[in-house]
Amino acid sequence: MNWVRIHTMLQNFPAGDTPPVFDISADEDGSAVVEFAWDPQALSAPSASYPDRLRYYSTGAPLHATARGAGGRPDVVVDLPAQSIQLSGGAARWQMPQALWNAYREEQQKARMSPPASSFSQSLYYRVRVMPPGGTTAQIWPNDAVLTASGAAAAPHMGLLPATAASIPQPFPDREAADLAGGIPVLAPHLWRSLLEHLWDGLPATDAERLSLVAIVNHEVYRALPPADRANMLVLWLLAGPTARTKLPRLLDRRATTGNGSSVPIVQKQSLREPKTLVAELLLLNDITPHPDLIGVFSKEHLFDDVLTEILDPNGQDNQGQAGTCVPTSIQTMLIEVNPAEYVRLVRGFLTATARQGAAQAGINLTVPRGIFQASRYTSFTPTHGGGAGVPQNLVAMSYQVRTNSELGFQTALLRHAQGGRFPADDGTEAAARKIFEACVDAGLTYLEVSVALKAVFGVDFQTSSTAKIDPPRQQSIFTEFTSKFTTVPEGVLCLFWGPLADEGLHAVMPVRHEGGRVFFKNPQYPGSAPPSWVATGGNATQPPRHYDAARECLESVSDTDLRSWISGYFIPASPLA
Repeated sequence: MNWVRIHTMLQNFPAGDTPPVFDISADEDGSAVVEFAWDPQALSAPSASYPDRLRYYSTGAPLHATARGAGGRPDVVVDLPAQSIQLSGGAARWQMPQALWNAYREEQQKARMSPPASSFSQSLYYRVRVMPPGGTTAQIWPNDAVLTASGAAAAPHMGLLPATAASIPQPFPDREAADLAGGIPVLAPHLWRSLLEHLWDGLPATDAERLSLVAIVNHEVYRALPPADRANMLVLWLLAGPTARTKLPRLLDRRATTGNGSSVPIVQKQSLREPKTLVAELLLLNDITPHPDLIGVFSKEHLFDDVLTEILDPNGQDNQGQAGTCVPTSIQTMLIEVNPAEYVRLVRGFLTATARQGAAQAGINLTVPRGIFQASRYTSFTPTHGGGAGVPQNLVAMSYQVRTNSELGFQTALLRHAQGGRFPADDGTEAAARKIFEACVDAGLTYLEVSVALKAVFGVDFQTSSTAKIDPPRQQSIFTEFTSKFTTVPEGVLCLFWGPLADEGLHAVMPVRHEGGRVFFKNPQYPGSAPPSWVATGGNATQPPRHYDAARECLESVSDTDLRSWISGYFIPASPLA
């Protein structure tokens, strides 16, 4: 056995009546033991003799303990036998026993008293041991070294949200949808409804999360959805966690095009191969086995936040490496603009333990290269592209590390497939893994490889025309072709020469519209959520000459006159994208 992991669904679990559920996964089947403690120290030094008997608990041993009631409340008696947790297909879903959960809630109440009547930290630290069939040594995550090195903040843990009551109780804003929200079949069939109600009752009226839920249920797009789809939207709000919940109303504001030229709200857009709506694809993140290299992903909530961050701001990082490194980002941006449900379907596979997903093109599987999700292992290295002179040595590596996991998975899987035989071989060594990592940071795609990537992602052929060097007559022809074929629908990739040498072509942008003698485009060179200081709305740039129309949207434009001199090529779908 090589790895085991345990994940909770929410980083901070509402301390209502329903106990939390945990997902256990490994690369083999086996018998699992789950451990809980009030602090990392008790996890690394388990003992049945702690004065606070509940400070450490293991499912592998019986527990007989009493949590004294807080403020005159009745005591909570815990009398649990050892439990058997068996993995099947490398996975198990386990719910904490009700009596143990009640005891932790009581300790939380005492810890919140003044002065505190319990040493409970109001966070539960956890780990898992899995013994493979016929084995003699269990695989453990996290191990003692991780607990010691990372400290309390970074060790896997789950906070308990206090059970508080609103000063003026209000009915849940969409009872019909909440009743349909359901939960986990057999194990906790009403879990989602219970947690939704608990959060609604406990969040203050001015809380940003509560306000985001109010904005969702009052949105015209939400109100037009059938009850089952509204229920799915509520569950998405719940599982997205505190950070992403406040962003979710923005999903309802956005629309995506359809194959016949009309548009639909993106929450109703369907993926290409299944098909499922964007919300349904997102909810499936709760059921995947996360890739074992995603060390910082302690809960499924972190997966939701990661993918939603990318959907709402698909430009991931300041540009790095060759100009061609922008091509995967442009393709990702276009896919998110055209069909975000298909993007989620793809990255959901990339974030799983197999790191693989079938592409829209029949018979094509895209796979994330080994070691890519371990970006923190790689230190600075010297860029190999021609523009590397004067670039700080660690710029490339640092830029790479701030990408989201979903962007890492999508772009590197696309590079691996499109580059084909020129992608670095993997012989299983550390040197090979580093070479692969550096190639994914520093290298881009050729025009032929862009066509391969686009066909895989969208499942259709793309019309293309290009030039490898500055050639005014040829560029005029390319410009005329592009402007005659490009519509106002953001379906396509536009490539420009870039930089002072004007010979490093294939810097890709996503065209948005052509009007008033200008082509407007999304530039994947920087994130709209945090545009760099040299990008200011209303400003201008050179090489190529362009205008910053809306920095927060990465929206720029170039005049037709300038585009004729700087255009390098284009890719336009031969048939409308679904």
